[in-house]
Amino acid sequence: MMVPEILSVFALGLFSLADLRYRTVPGASAFFLVAVWLGAQENPLRVALVVLVVSWGWLRWFSFWIWPALLHPSTWMVLLFGAGVRRGWVGAADLLALAGLACLFDWYVPVFALLGVEGWRRWWNSRQAGRVPALPGMFLGVLVYIWVSWR
Repeated sequence: MMVPEILSVFALGLFSLADLRYRTVPGASAFFLVAVWLGAQENPLRVALVVLVVSWGWLRWFSFWIWPALLHPSTWMVLLFGAGVRRGWVGAADLLALAGLACLFDWYVPVFALLGVEGWRRWWNSRQAGRVPALPGMFLGVLVYIWVSWR
């Protein structure tokens, strides 16, 4: 495993436990900043567009700033979560964790993460009612990606 995979699995594992236990994830912004730093060395354009999308979703910047991000597939899943943060459906820590994954990996890892969130949501709603913690699903999606990439 490379540094981005180790960082992602370790951070998302800890975030999943914190999200399940306390319903808050204090280290998501630190993970995002480290992911920006590591990802900028590999693909600065992708990282700049992801930071633009996070600024749009979290800081609620004007929508006309977001048009360049539509041209890069790594930002599409982050745009989806950014819209959820703007509407109040998704937490900011979930956006930062997904944006960190988008900074570190190509477009298919955020897709795996969101598929993991959907699987986790279905399982969670069959067992409990209420708000669904998204980070355990992201963790499961990244684990599936790592498992598939090793085969």
